[in-house]
Amino acid sequence: MWECRRKNSRERRESEECGGTPAPPPSPPPPPLPSTSTPTTTATTNVPLPSCSNATTCKSRSKMKLDISTEMDFQAADTESERKYIFADESNLLEWVTSIARCKCGKKMKIKEECAVGMAKTYVARCGQCNIEQQMCTSQGGVKKSCRYDLHRRLVRGALHSGGYIAVRELCATLNMHPLSEKSYHQIAKEIQEKGIEEMERAMEKSRAKLHDILKERGDENEVKEISVSCDGSWSKRGFTSMYGFVSVIELTTGICVDFVLLSKYCKVCDNLGAGQQAPQHDCTKNYDGSSPAMEMEGWRRLWERSIEKCKLKYVKVVSDGDSKGIAAVKRLAIYDVEKQEGINHVSKRLGTALLQAKKVGKLGGRKKGALTQDKVMRLAHYFGKAIKQDTTVEDMKKDIFATLRHCQSTDAKPQHSTCPDGKYSWCFYKRSVARNVPIPSHDKKMKTFLTEKVVAKILPIYMKVATNELLEKCKGDTQNANECLHSSLWSELPKTKIFSLQRMRYSLYRSVVRFNHGSTTMAMAEGETGKEILEIRKRMDRKRIARSVMKIQKKEEERKHKIRKVQKEEEKLQREGVTYGPGTAPVI
Repeated sequence: MWECRRKNSRERRESEECGGTPAPPPSPPPPPLPSTSTPTTTATTNVPLPSCSNATTCKSRSKMKLDISTEMDFQAADTESERKYIFADESNLLEWVTSIARCKCGKKMKIKEECAVGMAKTYVARCGQCNIEQQMCTSQGGVKKSCRYDLHRRLVRGALHSGGYIAVRELCATLNMHPLSEKSYHQIAKEIQEKGIEEMERAMEKSRAKLHDILKERGDENEVKEISVSCDGSWSKRGFTSMYGFVSVIELTTGICVDFVLLSKYCKVCDNLGAGQQAPQHDCTKNYDGSSPAMEMEGWRRLWERSIEKCKLKYVKVVSDGDSKGIAAVKRLAIYDVEKQEGINHVSKRLGTALLQAKKVGKLGGRKKGALTQDKVMRLAHYFGKAIKQDTTVEDMKKDIFATLRHCQSTDAKPQHSTCPDGKYSWCFYKRSVARNVPIPSHDKKMKTFLTEKVVAKILPIYMKVATNELLEKCKGDTQNANECLHSSLWSELPKTKIFSLQRMRYSLYRSVVRFNHGSTTMAMAEGETGKEILEIRKRMDRKRIARSVMKIQKKEEERKHKIRKVQKEEEKLQREGVTYGPGTAPVI
């Protein structure tokens, strides 16, 4: 009965986390988003956003990738998956077992601890009359006086994803348990990492094979397929002195990380050599000899060099930022033609950085009305990115970009809304009021991003410099958000404030990539983690990941629909009541 209740509760919880019952077929997309005041949180065009009312009509990228992983062949190792471990009070447990333990002759058996190896202990039950002994170990998989117990392997595997040996030591100290020695910990950790890297590499090969199948279903029959990717790098330490860095390539349509490269310019043996000393034979961990900032450029070069041989892919279109010379290094290789596209977020950031610099140098800030504040800079950069994202032609992009700037310097005496979009759902309150045939509100009340003509004249050259035809032609609406998400997944496991070995970096990077591609369940199965509870916990993590992603899409859609309904209700009231306030509305008596 209790098992049945737990099962029903678990099924109900899974249904709630995954969004409940399947949603009905999608309805036609509603009109574009209106704005209630200024262009603070809206776009600069009237192009309607796609309708994503539920997980069925518009799947999130996480859900798409996890759906792909369910079709892939990953099998967990078969090693007694029902074995579980518990925390127990040793004194109470031994007292209870001693009270019920009986020999065949009927006499009570004495139980005592024979040996302890780390957290694993061996107990012996002896009968004083028959001299019969029976042994019991608290963990399986090890031998006497050896640290290779299943309990230790699981403990070390968990510590590698949290706080390392310090976490193990503090846990044992808190629970008053015999700790695992540091030497044994590092020996087991090395074995887990080496085996885990091999298994994760196989998982990466399966990911690439699945990507090839998807591209083949779309009509690409070539052996070496052409794809569009986003490429970005990250470092293990802030600043420009990091010893480790990596560069990743992610396919744009599926969000699968196709390949990555880890660079290291540190080797303990080589760096400790004196002048004129010859390095002894050792496993050198240095695979890069150059500066830290140049790691990203070198990573680009290596990824493109092996793209055909290793992945059977050509990265013909790449979304990247403009803060490295990676694309220049790739074009110098001349392996195949590569087209660079600009990421919208980085283009907006470029404008924001230039505006902040102009604010500081030109003394455009302050508390006066119409001054250029940091909050206004962020808003202007946001408008800039929206104009690029929701337009398709360069002319439309430039028109909407400069429309936001003219809108921000408008006043009641001198309105400048000629280039703002028309219509009842325009983000411009002036054009919206004209279309709805209602009195135009005061600019002082509606304008929250107001700039004086002097400030606009100072920042106009910056807009002209950033919004060039050459740059806007490279903006196709894509971003590097997927790469940033992968970076966050890795550095949440390996904080940048701490130092880690290259082996630990490589192991965690493989785990992060497989988890990013196909979820925690697939990662656990690929790595060989076994146990019913392990897989249940991993599945729950994946369900929560999907639920968060879908909820985010649903929340945006609900906010969008709420604004539309609000405007529509206001229009109905105006049509029903007529004009009740404005110049000349009072009757002549």
